[in-house]
Amino acid sequence: MVEQEIRMAHEMAQVQGGRPAILPVRLGYREPFQYPCGHPYLSQRLCSIISQQDKKSWAKADVDSLVSSTFLGAMSEQDNNLQFVRDMLTKRAPDKEGVLSTYREIRRGKSVLDEEQSILKSHLKLSGVVRREQNVLQVRNRIYRQVFDLKWVNQHLPLNLRDAWERYKPLLPYLAGGLLFSVAMGAMALYANEQRLRAENLLKNSEIVTQSLTSENLFASHLNFEALIEGLKLGKRVKLPDKDIEPSNRMKAVATLQQIVYGMRERNRLEGHSSSVWSVAFTPDGKTLATGSYDNTVRLWNLKGELLKTLSGHSSTVRSVAFTPDGKTLATGSYDNTVRLWNLKGELLKTLSGHSSTVRSVAFTPDGKTLATGSYDNTVRLWNLKGELLKTLSGHSSTVSSVAFTPDGKTLATGSDDNTVRLWNLKGELLKTLSGHSSTVWSVAFTPDGKTLATGSYDKTVRLWNLDLDDLLARGCAWAHDYLKYNSSVQEGDRKLCDDVGSRR
Repeated sequence: MVEQEIRMAHEMAQVQGGRPAILPVRLGYREPFQYPCGHPYLSQRLCSIISQQDKKSWAKADVDSLVSSTFLGAMSEQDNNLQFVRDMLTKRAPDKEGVLSTYREIRRGKSVLDEEQSILKSHLKLSGVVRREQNVLQVRNRIYRQVFDLKWVNQHLPLNLRDAWERYKPLLPYLAGGLLFSVAMGAMALYANEQRLRAENLLKNSEIVTQSLTSENLFASHLNFEALIEGLKLGKRVKLPDKDIEPSNRMKAVATLQQIVYGMRERNRLEGHSSSVWSVAFTPDGKTLATGSYDNTVRLWNLKGELLKTLSGHSSTVRSVAFTPDGKTLATGSYDNTVRLWNLKGELLKTLSGHSSTVRSVAFTPDGKTLATGSYDNTVRLWNLKGELLKTLSGHSSTVSSVAFTPDGKTLATGSDDNTVRLWNLKGELLKTLSGHSSTVWSVAFTPDGKTLATGSYDKTVRLWNLDLDDLLARGCAWAHDYLKYNSSVQEGDRKLCDDVGSRR
């Protein structure tokens, strides 16, 4: 395994233009590779750094120091790979608390089984921080183990019921002491009674916190009805008028029951993909749903959540899906640079090859005769349903992230990572470039009448572009009215330019 990592890292260093990472393997120990443990990026980076050092002999302490100065402490904030893992565990997590709680169980040494149907566990594997070993999840390597330790996990977990339990737990010895003191000190009956009441209140609130935790744990273990019964008992308990129950604990109980009740109502989750789902689309009649996934497949479902067909053929992530208006043909765009056309039986009709990079977006004209595909290769291509290339639209200087046709099918809008939107006709001629966004334009869509275009961007804005000719004429004439009427330099023939233009509504 170590020799394989050395060879892999050596080759990666050469590909990226670095000095070949010829490591002193003859030193007789394999310590450097106990850190990345099979991770190509970390192995390559460690090899590269070691190869740049003018040292003929490496001790374990030397490697420990090198790893510490490269990946740990403040340097962990600067490493791209560690930042990616950090974002996946927090900002990009589908359920931050659930992901971090599952990872915390792994870090505590508990045997956490790998379940393909679990979104949280699949996301942990996708982040790279863990991997499957003998059907259980383990931290991938020593670098991740040191950077994303229990202290880091606890710092990023939101305050929850478990933290509240930790708050009340230290008070339990005082509860016991207070009760014993009240029995032993009969002479101080009044004081003892006050202590007893205080202890009872603490116990009551502690029991509510404990019951909330019990409900949450049952629900997290997929024991839904058991969790619901406990949650209902808890809800009825805190509903009673009792001034001794702290408001925060009452609210925690309500929130726990809310989570369980609404979780129990979920019956429409479609599970089957083994990785992230990137795109979805309904047939025009709304009876069939297509889903494209990071697992390289497309799946067709009915509205009962039943799997109808699995479409296999792409060799990489399926990034975009779209049906023809008659619902008989499905187009799928992939990271493998191809577009595939399928029927609803799951049969492959055509493979459209031509793009030199990922196909990011696909869209059909309203008549279903033309397909537009936008790609990371900065181009848009127009195809017919026979798989023949009609036109290549070049003009964007970066990835084409989105494509959409006007309802009449005569105009195509394309949004790009170059921050612009472009309008084209079906001859492939550029009609207009719309500038205004300051970052990637992720999505474009026309109103049903085709008079307004909406564009959504990474710059946190949505822009509406007016394409209504009558409205534009009315607006323009409103501005030009006085100029045309009173400016002496205007030719007589132009003074009546706006006479037949209606006023803006």
